[in-house]
Amino acid sequence: MDGGEGGEVIPVPHTPTSIVAEEEDEENGQLDMAWDAAEEDQAQVDEGVGKRKRPEGFHRRRDESPTIRAAESEEGAVTSRELRLLLGQHMKEMRESWGSIEARIAVLEGEVKGHKRELHAIHTKLKASDQRTQQIQAKGDATSRRTDELEGKVQQLEQKLDDITKEREELKKNQQPNLALGGHDPWGEYLAKQGGKQGEREQRGDASKQSSLSEEDQRSLIIGGWLPDTRRLTIEDEARVIFENNSFENLLDGTKLVIFGPRRSFGILRFKVRENEDIAGVKARMWQVIQKVRADKHILPSTQGENDGKTMWASFLKTPEARKRSAMCSLTRRIVMQLASCNRNADGEVVNQNAMAPECFDIDWGTGTIWNGVLKIASATHRRDINRQDDYISLSQGWVDLRAVTTLTGASWTEANEETSLQVTSWNLGGQNLDKVAVALPTTGVFLIQEIARDEEGWRENESDTHFWLHHRHKDHWRGVGIGVSYEIFDSVIAKKGTRRGMAALVKLKDRGRIVLGSIHCHTGVTNKVYQQAVDEFWHELGGKWRHRPAVIGVDVNEQLRWSPDEIGEKGQASVVAGTANLNHILARSCSVGLSFSPPIPAHRTLPTHFPRDDEREGRQIDAVMGRMVSLGEVVVNSEARHKIGTDHAALQCSFLLKRHARRWPADSRARYVNRDLPDAPLVDASDIEKLARHFTALRPGKKYKDPPEVQQAIEAARASGDKATWKRVHRLRRQARRQWERERLAGILQGDWCAYRARKLEKEKKSGWWGRMLDGRSEEEITVDGTQALEQQDVWT
Repeated sequence: MDGGEGGEVIPVPHTPTSIVAEEEDEENGQLDMAWDAAEEDQAQVDEGVGKRKRPEGFHRRRDESPTIRAAESEEGAVTSRELRLLLGQHMKEMRESWGSIEARIAVLEGEVKGHKRELHAIHTKLKASDQRTQQIQAKGDATSRRTDELEGKVQQLEQKLDDITKEREELKKNQQPNLALGGHDPWGEYLAKQGGKQGEREQRGDASKQSSLSEEDQRSLIIGGWLPDTRRLTIEDEARVIFENNSFENLLDGTKLVIFGPRRSFGILRFKVRENEDIAGVKARMWQVIQKVRADKHILPSTQGENDGKTMWASFLKTPEARKRSAMCSLTRRIVMQLASCNRNADGEVVNQNAMAPECFDIDWGTGTIWNGVLKIASATHRRDINRQDDYISLSQGWVDLRAVTTLTGASWTEANEETSLQVTSWNLGGQNLDKVAVALPTTGVFLIQEIARDEEGWRENESDTHFWLHHRHKDHWRGVGIGVSYEIFDSVIAKKGTRRGMAALVKLKDRGRIVLGSIHCHTGVTNKVYQQAVDEFWHELGGKWRHRPAVIGVDVNEQLRWSPDEIGEKGQASVVAGTANLNHILARSCSVGLSFSPPIPAHRTLPTHFPRDDEREGRQIDAVMGRMVSLGEVVVNSEARHKIGTDHAALQCSFLLKRHARRWPADSRARYVNRDLPDAPLVDASDIEKLARHFTALRPGKKYKDPPEVQQAIEAARASGDKATWKRVHRLRRQARRQWERERLAGILQGDWCAYRARKLEKEKKSGWWGRMLDGRSEEEITVDGTQALEQQDVWT
């Protein structure tokens, strides 16, 4: 360091960590690491650090300390270049290490992502397995319940069998002494007189009730002839006026008819056994009443309208089994006539006229057999031909020969078979989603749904793999209602109507025309006024323009339904028995729009359709299916289906028959006029007259405008030249010619030309348009394809 002008330069000793400048660093240069104690003391004195001298031996002791003593290394100091190289090499190693760490981290991240995907797949499979386990548990629970029920029934049968065996043994023991002693045996005498009939009745059990009538029904006549859904008071009043006639005075025991329900088309007239009269005398009086009703031919005033009215008829009351056989014959004849009306030849005429005439059908009402000519169409008691088992369809009461139906009507095998293939199910989902319904009952063609899982208010459309769904929820309704139609029969939705508690839609079905499908969920826990207002609102929508349309409606009545035990009805079916005020209101409103309840099968008429989740409440039958202008079969209560989707209501399943839509226009019914001279050939039979009408008559030509010759010549000239002015001249000539033709037609009308008047009136009233011809008899898919092709062919797009 610089100590002044006369200062002495003191060298600074170097240490092993000192950095030497590059210019001072000589090759193989080394630092002088020797230490001089005298120089250090002198430097301290010169700098004024202090005058105290260190004790003797201090430096010696310091040299002896290994931590203080200077290193005896011969290496030189580290230069800045070497330090930078050292730091660079260290940085390189750190970067390489960090790169390897990043690669390992990337590998770990990829493995973690793969683990996440595997975990998601495992969770999905676990969820699916849980669902299958729940379904298996539900089926197992249902199977165990049914097993318990069957075990209980088996125990009851065993107990009854033991009781019967004991009674017979006691009877033998009691009878043997009397017979041995020669005593009187009244029971044996009674059995001998009956000829074993009593034992046969005991063996038949409940089956005898179906083939026999009670004593009261044996003394009853059924009186009919009124129109369907006639009021009870109207039937009673008109029958009373007829039976109060003097000619019936000594034959009847009363003039009031027994009528089940608020509206019917018939009534029951009861007879009593008088003093000194047996059952044969009662039967004689009943037969006299039938003969007088047939002979007098009373015209019922309520049936008189545009026609002459209908006459009253009377007959003996039939057994339930006989009524079912009769109903099967009537239904078969009606379906055959419908099929025959839909199958026509190229001229629009029915293929077989005998299939359209009711008098051509021979019906044995007792055995339930129907013929047409040599063809046996259906039977409830006759045997089938064992060589043609595939030609028959089994019904609840017998069989139908499909080959005979196709031969008689000219319909194809598929058309005749599909008449029985439409299945309908009415189901209260209890808040479940729609996607579960079709999976639970995949063979159903039409679903009528109540209480769909809550969704946004208004109309919604959903499409599943097998069905089209249309549902609606009013803002005041917690859950919605809707319908579902299978794609195999669905064509389009024409119109739809929604109310506070229900919805209805006019749906077009493939090859079956249009039908009204609806669903309603009636109130519960409200006053009668609120309940009946909602019912009136829904039933009002089914009238009006839809009054003439066939309809199938699913109803959750929320009122107890009970069916008449003796099954008195027009078609051998049970009817709803009058109940609460709300139920009676539904019955009256249903009859006003032509709807009627379809009863369950006899074994299910007392089964509940609602199974409350509260164990303290008991289930009731509160759901039903209603129909209009369709042949609804008996309802099957499928209570096990509720376990498949988790609802508390059973599914109501039945089949319905709907008249097929005619594919061809009928024969032209317009008047034909002779257009040339008739030949002098003799007329032998109707075929000769038909030939004359076909070859010598024609429709009267219409009174419409036609271009005169001068306009036609101008059109040909314009087409040849293609000049714009020439076409304008054509349009001017056509307007002038049309005005002249219109003046001449008006002059003819004023002079009494009625043909011209009718043509002008039809022209004014007719609303012609391309859309009417385009939509006629075609589906939406066909119209869309044709429209797309027509737009693609236009030059404006190229």
